[in-house]
Amino acid sequence: MKLIRLETSKRSRLPSRSVHVISRLAALTAVLALLAGCSVDNSPASSPRDSPTESPSNEGSELSSECRLGVASEIDATISAQLAAFSQEDFPAAFALASAGFQKNTDVETFRQVIELSYPEVADSVKHRIDECRQLSPSTALALVVVKGRTGNTVKLGYRLVLESGNWRIDGASTLASGVDQEV
Repeated sequence: MKLIRLETSKRSRLPSRSVHVISRLAALTAVLALLAGCSVDNSPASSPRDSPTESPSNEGSELSSECRLGVASEIDATISAQLAAFSQEDFPAAFALASAGFQKNTDVETFRQVIELSYPEVADSVKHRIDECRQLSPSTALALVVVKGRTGNTVKLGYRLVLESGNWRIDGASTLASGVDQEV
């Protein structure tokens, strides 16, 4: 890990790359704080499925992923499938990709209304990228995702996922403060 020396003199300024790295760390910290209490992880513990490896790097991503390669791919597949279901207005299919804990606390119609009213880019996305994937335990992970809607607007989201019966399920998502690097 590269350490950045911060000086306190009024004349010193952080290089723009350092500011970008710090803002990314702040975003990840916000995701952890916001999503830590979203729901209880009732899934049984599972053993690690792959050997530790960094996920493929995303262009513009400066922080390495802590998810194992296979886990990062599975998480991307779950998020991709849910975004595709939203774009096809197949809310039951999108809801099926949510965790059991999430499903217990809402119904498909409420879910549809929240997505359409609060997350228009998610409801009708054209592409996305995962900037970060952090596995907190063998059965819990966080992903920082940038989604581009059909209108061209982007939104940065923090997803919390849990492993249930061998499949990653979305336990919650929250919008994050927009950063400088929002091009998808």
